[in-house]
Amino acid sequence: MESVSSKNIKNMDDALNFVYSFINYERKSNFRYDTKTFDMEKFEKFLEDIGSPHLKYKTIHVVGTKGKGSTSAILSSILKQAGYKTGTYTSPHLENIRERIMINGDAIEEKSFVSIMEYLRKFIESNSLELANNYRTTFELLTSTAFLHFAAENVDFAVIEAGLGARLDATNVIKPELVLITSISLDHTNILGDTIDKIAYEKAGAIKNGIHVISSPQHETVREVVGDIAIKNGSEVDFLIKDNLVKNIIMKENGIAFDYSGEDCEIHNLWLPLAGDYQGENALLAIKAFLSLSKDLKEDKRIIIKEGLENVRWRGRLEILSSNPLVVADVAHNPYSMKMLLSRIKSIFEYDRILCVLSISTNKDIPELCRILSSYCNNFYVTFAEPSRSSTFDVLNENLSKNPDNTVCFENSPKIALGKALNEAGKGELVLITGSVYLVGSLLSHFKEDERE
Repeated sequence: MESVSSKNIKNMDDALNFVYSFINYERKSNFRYDTKTFDMEKFEKFLEDIGSPHLKYKTIHVVGTKGKGSTSAILSSILKQAGYKTGTYTSPHLENIRERIMINGDAIEEKSFVSIMEYLRKFIESNSLELANNYRTTFELLTSTAFLHFAAENVDFAVIEAGLGARLDATNVIKPELVLITSISLDHTNILGDTIDKIAYEKAGAIKNGIHVISSPQHETVREVVGDIAIKNGSEVDFLIKDNLVKNIIMKENGIAFDYSGEDCEIHNLWLPLAGDYQGENALLAIKAFLSLSKDLKEDKRIIIKEGLENVRWRGRLEILSSNPLVVADVAHNPYSMKMLLSRIKSIFEYDRILCVLSISTNKDIPELCRILSSYCNNFYVTFAEPSRSSTFDVLNENLSKNPDNTVCFENSPKIALGKALNEAGKGELVLITGSVYLVGSLLSHFKEDERE
């Protein structure tokens, strides 16, 4: 940990300087992933010393590889529609760090963020050096901020998305009502493990004694790993079968329409303003979670679910940023999600060719990502979204150039790379921004709301 300044935190700049004075593993490519580096007992002790804010409301833990953020956003919207004051903690953010901590869809206000950071600064500095050293990471600091904010605002529920893995993730200190497991696939293989069963083991680390688990459809290996851990913990797991419950999906450019058909209820003509048929799987997980959490609710749950889905907002997921030229952004950054993204783009949009603005972090499967992208795109505008983590142009060019049809250019600035793609996009051509959360986040502000209509 770098030295923490004793300067009072008075504004957002001070707060950001403080939060980033701790180790930020989101911006590191390689580190030891073990109980010495991520000591959950020490973090739990810290939370206990500040009043155990994470135990003062009901929580839902969302873990998995793909769809965690979307599932969290959908469930939070439904819970809000049901009248529950609902906190949502997600990561990473796209444009503003305050996006990570929301209540009923509104980001934590600057005043509250600054106030909590100042409280934590005083607490850390007024205690022993040993305690300060136990509080080691930017993510732990942000997680504590979310817990404190939700407690101060007396939320009914908090939907908590795991950051990395689950077993050793700072969010795994909660005692949830439910654990939701989204689709598990290969990602962060240099940290979590290079096989699907190793990754499943890390994700299933969120399963606690006697806690109900609801899972998206999973690979057979994942089912075995999750099932074994659940049995050891005396927990029941419901593995959902999407095709039996989500039917008649109609994909449109700005979302999906579908029917839900379960033993608990049937709901027709649902609309979710998130594009891609895979969002039906995320919606199903959120619907099942809500029905499990609201057994005593007397209102018509079908109406709540319908309206909750319609009000979902979750940016950077197959999002249309401009219609002329057509610009689509998606934070896909592993082979599975990239393959799904490109398949959906082909199904949903009409275009002559794709011009791809691209940045990929060094810890991703670059050869496979480039191979998948090259089967759909031949024009690439490579850039640095996060200089400390983004792969070099030489590495991406080497992999993209394995397809002789590809043309690859490099721009240091994401905005210049985007400008070049926009200038070269002809009629009927689609500009795709992808490969990195940081890339999408840095370019959202380039587009005005009315350009997306």
